[in-house]
Amino acid sequence: MERSTISHQPSAISNNKGMTLLFIVILLMLVASIVTAGIAVIGSLTKRTKITETNSVIDADIKSVVSYAATNHRLPTTAQIAAAMKKSNDAWGNQIIYIVDNNLTSIPAGSYDAICGRRTANLTIRNCTNAGCTTYTDIPNVAFLILSGGENVNNQTAATQAATAATVINVYSAGLNVDNYAGDLGGARAEPYDDVAKWITLDELKNRVGCYGTAQGRLKILNNELPDGCPNAYNAYVYADGGVPFTTGGRYKWCVDTVTGGIGVTSPTSATDCTALPENDAHWVQGDNLPLSVNFTTQGSLKVHLRDNNDPAWTGACSDANNKDNCVQKQFQIKSSASCGPTRDWSFDDPANLGGAISGGVTSTTGISGNALQFTGTTAVFTPDNQGFNNSTFSFEYNQPFSIVMWVKLTKLPTTAPASLVYPLVSKGGAAPAYSGYYFEIHSSAYNQPAVGYNRLVFQLTNQWNGGAGPMVWVYNTTAISTINTWYHIAATYNGNGLASGAKVYVSGGSANATHRDNLANGSIVNTQPLRFGDYGQNYYNSVVMDGIQIYNKMAQQLRVIKAGTGSGTVASSLFFRSPERINCGSICEAYYPNGTIVALGASANTGSTFREWSDPGCPGTETCLITITGDTNITATFSSP
Repeated sequence: MERSTISHQPSAISNNKGMTLLFIVILLMLVASIVTAGIAVIGSLTKRTKITETNSVIDADIKSVVSYAATNHRLPTTAQIAAAMKKSNDAWGNQIIYIVDNNLTSIPAGSYDAICGRRTANLTIRNCTNAGCTTYTDIPNVAFLILSGGENVNNQTAATQAATAATVINVYSAGLNVDNYAGDLGGARAEPYDDVAKWITLDELKNRVGCYGTAQGRLKILNNELPDGCPNAYNAYVYADGGVPFTTGGRYKWCVDTVTGGIGVTSPTSATDCTALPENDAHWVQGDNLPLSVNFTTQGSLKVHLRDNNDPAWTGACSDANNKDNCVQKQFQIKSSASCGPTRDWSFDDPANLGGAISGGVTSTTGISGNALQFTGTTAVFTPDNQGFNNSTFSFEYNQPFSIVMWVKLTKLPTTAPASLVYPLVSKGGAAPAYSGYYFEIHSSAYNQPAVGYNRLVFQLTNQWNGGAGPMVWVYNTTAISTINTWYHIAATYNGNGLASGAKVYVSGGSANATHRDNLANGSIVNTQPLRFGDYGQNYYNSVVMDGIQIYNKMAQQLRVIKAGTGSGTVASSLFFRSPERINCGSICEAYYPNGTIVALGASANTGSTFREWSDPGCPGTETCLITITGDTNITATFSSP
């Protein structure tokens, strides 16, 4: 029997299957590695994308908050922040956290702004470089902070809050295991710090909202200059805005320095060097604005210091660098005006304070405007209180221009002695027997005057008059003041030439002078006697009512309005400087102003009439007419009717 022999050799098919399985295993391992690496890469890219997105969200929210602050002059409250921010959630869906200085979220009463007036803020950011925050750097005066809890969804910084007192907020170097805010996620959970936190300091905020420009809220002195004024009678106001107001006694504290020139500050206090005075010094005064009263002999300058209530404990100097936002200085030039108001005027409007010393029968009564002085004709002397000016203020030399303007009304005509009537109105006459000085009065025809009729107004400048002798100027007006209970607008002006040609006497708009004596011969008319109304020391008293007395240290000129045409209307004036003189024509169609004064005239037609034109070629059309007074001026306003 034949036996077959079988040979056992490796199968090519089996080997191929083994190789295939091994390859698949290796391939799967490779694919798994690639997938794992890809997942890691994708995760890292996703995290970076979300961090970038969250940074963009916070940046956009900061811009939104700053924009809100610029519009509303304050930061949003924690209740308003969701509406104020562009997005309220970060890239992981977490709520954005907002931490703010509460002082910057509400505008103080009496102020316009909660930001620009502040020098300090409640928040301090503490940059911690270890988990225990034993090493750190501080960033003070932070206005607000916006943050995200980051990838771990764990806010490790602080909660949303409005800081009402000094508050420190810790932020950490990335990767430090901390849980500074245990209130998140129900308790302590120390993890690598990955919060995204950004903040804006108070200075950055003030820059962004325009506090260092012209925006409301910044503490600033509003005046860029003070108006020109008159020596011995200068008054002005300095105004402020912004800052943090005081709650009582006025919004600000002020101090004044005299810097150069012949300036003396009489109010609010005698000037001193305020540069280094603490705010509680007596030279600091409190108020909304600063009423400034100055006597000056020559032009000069003064410096005003202003400070607010941002830091009540502040005692440093305005010049300190850290007070630059809350203690402001400005220097002003004070110059003599070409169109001064009166050196002094008396309105007599306050019956309890008439502005002088009264002897005899003087009472308060109704005036041309407000109240006036009523003289009864018996022992009535009124010596004005010069209110800080000495008698020399009203002593004018023969070669110096000056003027007297006033209203007067006779209450009765003389029927008894003295036979030679003298009604003294305003005088600064010398003591007997040398009566040098000036006199503005009403004379009868019996009182040694030209043949101009009864009750004429006279202006005298007398040099060492003794018994009627001596150089003098007498100038009469030819218009009678003789109608009982009628107001007369009168003025005497003198240009300082020593002659009657330099004097004018006006009665209700008209100037028609008759000279009685002429030439002061260069003699002095100055005396040390007081200025007086209603008497000059020779037992002559008047029976008149006087109102609106003004004395100028320069020559005044007359402005008179004449109405023409078939229609009717009113012409009224307003002034660019302080003066009691007003035109309301109407009834008052003339006024007296120093050379250089600018007067604005406006015309208003009555019903059924139309205002047509001004006669002055410098005032074309029918708009407000601006007149610069350079001499006696007449201007005609023409009205027409249909």
